[in-house]
Amino acid sequence: MILCTGGCRSGKSAFAQQWVEGRAERRVYVAAAYSGDDEMAARIARHRSVRGTGWNTLEIAAANWHEPEQWAEEAARLGDAVLFDCLTLWTSLCLERGLGEEHTLALTGRLLHSLRACGKPVALVTNEVGMGLVPDNPLGRHFRDIAGLVNQKAATVADTVAFLVSGLPLYVKGGPGV
Repeated sequence: MILCTGGCRSGKSAFAQQWVEGRAERRVYVAAAYSGDDEMAARIARHRSVRGTGWNTLEIAAANWHEPEQWAEEAARLGDAVLFDCLTLWTSLCLERGLGEEHTLALTGRLLHSLRACGKPVALVTNEVGMGLVPDNPLGRHFRDIAGLVNQKAATVADTVAFLVSGLPLYVKGGPGV
C-alpha cells in the first residue's frame, strides 16, 4: 500500500495512477468524489479521460459510502490493483453526512483495514491541507484538523508514503521498491 500526498496539483493522482498501472492490467478506481456542480463534474470527466482503458470505477459517494468492507470486496473482485482517490474527499464526505471526528476516524480505520485486507496493491491519494493558511472559520479549521488526522492514520497503515512536489516523489516512508 502506498499513500501519495502533497499539495493541490502536485501530481499525486498521476503518480498513483502510474504506480497502479505498473502493478496490474485490471485496475479499479475507487472514487470518493461526486459531481455536485459543473466544475466538479468537469474534474471527474478529466480524471476519467486520463485513465483510459483497463480501469473499472467504483463511485462510493452513493448509498453504500459508509460500508467500506462491501466496496473494498467489490474492488478486489473487479481488479488486481486499486486506486483510492481521495482521502480528502472521503473526509469531506464523512463530514457532509454528519459524522464527527471520532466516527470519521473510526470509519477511516475500517476503510484502511478493508483496503489492506483486499489482498491487492492499493494506492491512496490525499491532500496535505494543513500546509497553507489557517482557515478563517471554525468549519475550515475543523476540516483541516480531521483531514490531518485521517492522513496520519493512512500513513501509519501504508508501506510507502510519497510526498509529491511538482510531480516528483519524495519518499518519506519506504521507497520506490516497496
